[in-house]
Amino acid sequence: MESVYLAAAFCRKEEMKGISLKIASLGVSITSRWLDENPSPSGKRARERFLEDTAQMDADDVWAADTLIRFSDDLSTPMVPSVWCTGSRMEETGMAHAWGKKIIIVGGQQSLFDRFPQRVHVKDKDELLAYIRKEME
Repeated sequence: MESVYLAAAFCRKEEMKGISLKIASLGVSITSRWLDENPSPSGKRARERFLEDTAQMDADDVWAADTLIRFSDDLSTPMVPSVWCTGSRMEETGMAHAWGKKIIIVGGQQSLFDRFPQRVHVKDKDELLAYIRKEME
């Protein structure tokens, strides 16, 4: 495993930054530039341009990685917060699948497509780090 893209709900950005540092310390390159993204600008036109550029940047970063790691959301309640509804992480996972990338799901199955047999499932971030260490041997 040489490089990974971390896909998660945007509201988990700070958590993902911490995890990215742990993964990078194992010698793996992180392609997820969204982790260092500045807040979107104000103004409708500037914001729309920012979102278009960000979408392309994220797609480029998924393309650049050999593995995508997606963090599942907590689905233990019948209603999910609206901040989860953007779903970009699901689309990124679909791109990775279409491009033949390895996909690791952290947490439970969330999408119907998480049932593809080639997807690797780990319980949590500790199990993820152990998996990466083993892959790096």
